[in-house]
Amino acid sequence: RGWLDESRADVRMQRVLGNAAAEWVAAERDSSFLLRGSRLEQFEGWAASTDLALTAEERAYLEASLADEAERAAAREKLERRSRNVLRALAAVFAVAAVVAVVLSLIAFNAQREAEISEQNALIQASIVLSAQAELELEGPFPERAVLLALEALEDYPHTWQAERALGQIVRDFRLRKILKGHTDQVLDIAWSPDGAQIATTGFDGTLRFWDARTFSLMSQIQAHVSMIEPGISIGAQDLAWAPDGTRIVTASRDNSSRVWDAGSGEEITEFSKHTDYVSSVSWKSDGRMIASASLDGTARIWDADTGEQRLIFDEHTEGINAVAWSPDDRQIATASEDGTARVWDSGSGNVDLLITEHDGAVLSVDWSPDGTKLATAGQDGIVRIWDAASGEQQSKLNMVDAVWKVVWSPDGSQLATASADGIARVWNPISGEVIFNLQGRIEDQFSIAWSPDGAWLGTSTGPGFSARIWDAAPTAITLPASGQNVWTHWSPDGTRIALAGSTIVGSGEGQASVWDFASQKQLFSLEGDYGELNCIYWSPDGSRLSTSGFSDGLGKIWDADNGEELLTFEGHLADPPSQMFGNQPIWGGAWSPDSQFVVTGGGSGYTRIWDTVTGDEAVMIVMPNALGAIPSWSPDGSKIAVSDVSHNLLIYDAVSGDRLQGTPVESNEDLDFSMSTEWSPVGDQILTTGLTPGARVWDAETGEMISIFSEHTTWELASSWSPDGQRIATPDFSGVVKIWDAQTATELLSFSVPYWEYVYQVSWSPDGKWLAVGSQTDFVNIYPVWQTAEDLIEYTQDCCIVRQLTAEERARFGLPVEP
Repeated sequence: RGWLDESRADVRMQRVLGNAAAEWVAAERDSSFLLRGSRLEQFEGWAASTDLALTAEERAYLEASLADEAERAAAREKLERRSRNVLRALAAVFAVAAVVAVVLSLIAFNAQREAEISEQNALIQASIVLSAQAELELEGPFPERAVLLALEALEDYPHTWQAERALGQIVRDFRLRKILKGHTDQVLDIAWSPDGAQIATTGFDGTLRFWDARTFSLMSQIQAHVSMIEPGISIGAQDLAWAPDGTRIVTASRDNSSRVWDAGSGEEITEFSKHTDYVSSVSWKSDGRMIASASLDGTARIWDADTGEQRLIFDEHTEGINAVAWSPDDRQIATASEDGTARVWDSGSGNVDLLITEHDGAVLSVDWSPDGTKLATAGQDGIVRIWDAASGEQQSKLNMVDAVWKVVWSPDGSQLATASADGIARVWNPISGEVIFNLQGRIEDQFSIAWSPDGAWLGTSTGPGFSARIWDAAPTAITLPASGQNVWTHWSPDGTRIALAGSTIVGSGEGQASVWDFASQKQLFSLEGDYGELNCIYWSPDGSRLSTSGFSDGLGKIWDADNGEELLTFEGHLADPPSQMFGNQPIWGGAWSPDSQFVVTGGGSGYTRIWDTVTGDEAVMIVMPNALGAIPSWSPDGSKIAVSDVSHNLLIYDAVSGDRLQGTPVESNEDLDFSMSTEWSPVGDQILTTGLTPGARVWDAETGEMISIFSEHTTWELASSWSPDGQRIATPDFSGVVKIWDAQTATELLSFSVPYWEYVYQVSWSPDGKWLAVGSQTDFVNIYPVWQTAEDLIEYTQDCCIVRQLTAEERARFGLPVEP
């Protein structure tokens, strides 16, 4: 049975093989019918072991299948070898390609980096060029462009000190606040209403326009006079004046007439038409019942403001009259004439009370001081002369290079404003003859200038584009009277109050100290006690107390900062030997420890002492030969004291033991390079020293090495100051110049002069970094707006000084991207 079963399996395999061979033969031996793979292996093994005899066809089929499989195996081997070779080649290619890619990437990266550096350098250069152009624009007819270009250079380009300095210098004195646009020809005159609520303008287009003085928006307009008599010959209105009660306004025209208008409705009230030539000027009597007019026909006339009736005529000038002004008491009228004279007339009789002949050429403008005691005249000769209105004696004069179109007193009589043919409007001190400030730009045909009733604003006409311009006339500084000289200032920790201290008169042995509220600029109290000349005052970090140091009495004192009560007196310096420089025992400083527990003072003969402000006891004494009174300061962490010696060497001491940690004091006082003060940076890593030689110095507080020196000052620098964030340093000098520097690069970023001061004694930053208090030898303190960073400067500029944006044409002209 087993044999039969095996035989049946062999027979079945042969039958399958035979059928496959028959199909192969029938398909004309197509290789696709051959056995392959595992099926071929199965039949190959069966044929080798079976006892059955295969037919020739079956054997041929099996052999053909085996031969085909061998060929296929050889082909596969060849393909695999080729694939391996290709892969090796590709691997080599890819390796080379990777290297090339890396090299190309490095080249591309370096090229991109060089391009970026090149672009950055180009932008830096563009910023510098733009900054220089901005400064030039201050000399042109569009001073507002100076602000816009400098702001663009600082805000939209890589930071450069040139851009920051240009913008800072420009906006520090920039006063333009608004441009009034709308007239279609030159604006010839501008005036505020008596209540300051409105501004009126007029000009060659003949319109009288009323502007809101708060928003500077146009409220209304009337066609007051014809604009021209024929193409190219303008007439319009040349002068205007508000009635004292602000309800009416009078205009003067080149059509030989003047007219009175209702300022509310714009209706014409009356007309004066007897002049035979241009009406150049008009002026109201203080009760509003009469109007004086002046004309190029050589006459001045008085009119009834309601009826238009002529009351009086002044006809002694031999040429045209350019200006007329009623005196504040209404008793006189002043005129300025082309005949080179100014005259003061009795307004009742028409008699000449005063004849002024000193001008060389036409007299173009005349104005009474608010109290009526002085008269200012301005002429073609470029001179403004100030006269005693009663005697006719010349009191002073202001010299300019070109004709002065108009001169006008400020409402309080302390200043004079002028508009000149040189295109520059100026504000003057009429007593000293010094320019207080200029209105930026050189604007041709700027014929008129006017004060607002409160003296806070100035208006000028005309500017480019047939505009009038509004300027901030307020002082750039807040001024506090100090009732003393050599004034030292210091801010309360919260910045709401400021303390002042100094000498009543230098060398008098008497001093004054006071505390002021900064917001209201009112004195809160003075320090009442027995003390001599003071040279320093400091607020304690907790805001509760004040310290003072005395130059003449050698005493240090502690005061209650809320009421000025004297709390403690330190007398230890009275035991010091007399100072080699001053001959007595002066002390300096009074800087507080950060925890408000101690105060440090420096003696004029080199003794520095640390005091307990609760007990009044001396805690530490440090002796430095020949220190000569340098002002010591406390490190922010309270661990160290810094002071300088006679050769401006920095000395650092342990605040607890008094041991010297750095520096070696000089034993000789030859070739003195005397340091006056020291001040630690806010973070305590650097120390600033200044003294009786030019050049503030910054030192590394860790190594004691000098890092930089600020050497642009030419005279003594007594006491300088870090900004609260440590980014800026302010330095003063004895010539009245204050400079602000970049603390890290020692680059000068701002410089300005303090007016009328012999020298600046000390400067002090407010805690918020927005104000700088400047003390001097004079008896007041000026407080100026400042900024600590470029970002602060940009914010300050945007708040104060942007009156318009650059036009597309201007942007293209200066190579700036033209915004869509």
